[in-house]
Amino acid sequence: MFEAVFIGIGILMTRYVLVPPKKLRLIAWINLAFLIVTSLAFSRMTGGAASGVDALKFYSLGKFKVVGEMESFSQANFVFFMSNKLQSVLPLSYTAFNLFAAIFFSYTALLLVLRRLHNPTKKVIVFWWLLTLLPGFHFWHASFGKESLQLLLIAIYFSFPYLATRGASLLLLSLVRPHIALSIGIAEMIANIFQKKVTAQRVLTIVLGGVIALSALTYLINRISGGDGVLNITQVWRLFQDYGSGWREGELRLNDTASPFAIVEFLLRPYFWEASTPATFFSWIDSLLMTAFGVYILVDSNIKDRLAAPWLFTVIVTLLLAFTNPNVGTSHRKKQIFPFAALIVASESMIRRRRSSNKAGQAGPKVVMVAPRQKA
Repeated sequence: MFEAVFIGIGILMTRYVLVPPKKLRLIAWINLAFLIVTSLAFSRMTGGAASGVDALKFYSLGKFKVVGEMESFSQANFVFFMSNKLQSVLPLSYTAFNLFAAIFFSYTALLLVLRRLHNPTKKVIVFWWLLTLLPGFHFWHASFGKESLQLLLIAIYFSFPYLATRGASLLLLSLVRPHIALSIGIAEMIANIFQKKVTAQRVLTIVLGGVIALSALTYLINRISGGDGVLNITQVWRLFQDYGSGWREGELRLNDTASPFAIVEFLLRPYFWEASTPATFFSWIDSLLMTAFGVYILVDSNIKDRLAAPWLFTVIVTLLLAFTNPNVGTSHRKKQIFPFAALIVASESMIRRRRSSNKAGQAGPKVVMVAPRQKA
């Protein structure tokens, strides 16, 4: 029953609440269909899994996870908390549980970004068609987990200009994915520092971004590298050098995290000669197309776009993930944020250019009045 209710709400959202522009409406409907089908298939495939599936773990343990017994209210524990509260209100099946996240998290995130583009250019439309129909993007965002929830929080942050909304979404994101919140905080600080006009909101944004970024970085170091609560350069370097060293064994677990080559491996692996199964073959195609179009969007941006928070965030989060994910399997899941961030960059770039052209048009040509020459 709840499966039908959630699908109906997704349809109503598209038609009446978060209505996408006319030129992008078909993209929205197809993405809704893809997410629904993928969510149903994912639930059917993983419903009997004994272990290793985050969505099933959040569903089965979320009902019994006691918040008071948690070590810290962050990351997986925060998702367990959400799962617990959701299932205490609605008697959901595992399928409905995943469908809830696919529609209210992932699909809502897509609609929030889509509705900003009132009159999209042909290039932006092509980007949306290419990047949102990649199979990996739908697969990893069609279930209840940190990937789908972080997508919604990122979309809220970049879709609303209000400081309170952005602060709340960034705070929640620091509970779900502190390294993603860290990337946004750094990007926002850099973007506001390069703004010529100094306002109270920009100063407050820099301060808040710095506080959240520092908190997220401290948490990451203490959690991952066993820090003692003191933030120093040595621990930061150890985080990038040693994180995941125990995973560098076996097939497809050889990512380099100690040199710039880590970026290439993160974005492009599995390589063609490693695609020995249908799953790895589709992962190779997915990674190749995602990287090609994502990098093109970044390079195609002008200098002003590259000083904006979405462009900086896309670059920073890609570098951070590349140097902290030595496992090819987890890398493929986590880099699905890259196409979504690239779409935000393309959307922001189009909006900024349109605003500039509108201002130029409103200003109009300058008219010089010349007084008539008087006779002597």
